[in-house]
Amino acid sequence: MAHYSGPVIDAHHHLWRAPPGNHAQAHPWLKDKPALTRDFTAADFAADFAGIDIVATVWIEALARDPEAELARAEAERRASEGRIATGLVAHAPLDAPDIGARLDRLMQCSPALRGVRDIVSSGAGRSSPARRADLLALPGFHAGLGALEDRGLSLDLMLRPHQMLQAAKLLERRPGLSVAIEHAGDPWDQTAAGLSEWAQGLRALSEQPATILKVSALQCHDPGWTMDSLHRLVTPMTEIFGPERMAWGSDWPVHDSACPGPVAFAAMCKLTESWAAQARDSFFKGTAQRFYRIDLPSLHVDRAASGQD
Repeated sequence: MAHYSGPVIDAHHHLWRAPPGNHAQAHPWLKDKPALTRDFTAADFAADFAGIDIVATVWIEALARDPEAELARAEAERRASEGRIATGLVAHAPLDAPDIGARLDRLMQCSPALRGVRDIVSSGAGRSSPARRADLLALPGFHAGLGALEDRGLSLDLMLRPHQMLQAAKLLERRPGLSVAIEHAGDPWDQTAAGLSEWAQGLRALSEQPATILKVSALQCHDPGWTMDSLHRLVTPMTEIFGPERMAWGSDWPVHDSACPGPVAFAAMCKLTESWAAQARDSFFKGTAQRFYRIDLPSLHVDRAASGQD
């Protein structure tokens, strides 16, 4: 069947709150995105995905002006949802900062659910960049920051572009103990034959690091005129290179909804994986994210039962 009815962990989504009128102040990148300039809460997420058995989620930072305050708000959302939403948290920290160790320690004190850090490196290729600076991958301080993550057992969420993948792969060879999640399918934005070839080559290089997984999210953002055939053209090489046991589905809610509503994108992924074995689908929709982000589902079920939830 095309439909997947098993338990799901959303490996990539956002939440944010701000005082009325201050969303763009808290998250400067929102100032030109009116559809996103409002609160997006755990309750909103649960309502939008009410028809899907989402048992846990991974919250990802959203370029806040104050990352520690942003993490504190995410922790509050986690508690409000009894751990079902924002079960694992990925905060922002500037990995090249001289005091990166102290920054990471403060983040870890903020929430017991902190699992990793994101410091976006995506830049170049003639497109606007969300990165703090274009040369992060080359900075000795950034390399040191990766070591600080590894020392603390924190993972790295890596948002980058295909032309940066070979450089990133060489860097990660020096940190074999660092767990890394490649975000948004590695950004297959250039869907010409040459663009997809560069993307696949980069994915292969990154896949050689055994502690690296691939998050399959934001596909419709990369492919605005998407069809099932065009998505299949992307999912096939991902599956060949990483395999379902190292792939995780993510909604990128609410950002991705500007391109495609989350439940519609989920249904498309159900269709694309309908020929997979049951174990492969379980890994893709739940198991990979559960393992990578160290999500304890039995404890969640116990907590929910004790609170009278289903």
